Amino acid sequence: MDCQAPAMLRREPHRLVFLDETSVKNNLACPRGRTPVGEWLYGATAFGKFWVQTFIASLTSDALIAP
Repeated sequence: MDCQAPAMLRREPHRLVFLDETSVKNNLACPRGRTPVGEWLYGATAFGKFWVQTFIASLTSDALIAP
């Protein structure tokens, strides 16, 4: 980025774009839990194939652009 870029962005803020990447993983669930003494714990967690879902989007001065 040259020294003209900050001045150009002040004159033309509509050209500024922020890119963001986020992800969600399904293997973060704990397979164990706690109960009072003598009671059984019933429930379900994900087991087997784990996956990661990634989402990429861009934010402009007037819109959110997502593929």
